[in-house]
Amino acid sequence: MKKLFVLMGTALTLAACVVDPAAPVINAQLAAMHEQPVSNVFARLGYPTGESQVAGTKFYYWSNNGIVMQPTTYDTTTTTWVGKKAITSDQTTFGPDQPVPYGCMIRVFVNPDETVFNYDVRGDQTGCASFAQRLNPAYNPRAHFVR
Repeated sequence: MKKLFVLMGTALTLAACVVDPAAPVINAQLAAMHEQPVSNVFARLGYPTGESQVAGTKFYYWSNNGIVMQPTTYDTTTTTWVGKKAITSDQTTFGPDQPVPYGCMIRVFVNPDETVFNYDVRGDQTGCASFAQRLNPAYNPRAHFVR
C-alpha cells in the first residue's frame, strides 16, 4: 500500500511538471546561462531569496508561495422532454471561493568561481509564472490559464 501512495505521488508530481507552461520557459532560460557568472542570473531574476550550501556545493535560491482564492464551479446539464424531442441545457453555478496554495522555488548551483553549473525548479503554474516572466518578458502567464 505504501508503494502505491509513493507511485501515485510521483505520478502527480510529474504530471504537474508536464502541464506547467512556465517550466519550459524557465528551463530554456536557465540552461542558456550554464557556465556564465551567477550575476547574469541575478540581473534577470533579481536578488535571490537566499543562499545555502549542501555537501560543499553552494546554491542560490528564489522562492515564493502563498494562497489565492478561486471560485468553486459546478457544471450541470438538464434535459427536458417536449414530446419526443430532448432539449438539453448546460449551466455553470459558482460556489464559495476556496483557498488554493501556490509556490515555486528555483535553485541555481554555482562553482567556486561563482559560475552556474546546474539548476532545478519546483513549483506550479501560478508560483512559477512571475519567474518565467522575469526570465523572458515575452512570456504571458494569462495566455495559459483556462477560463
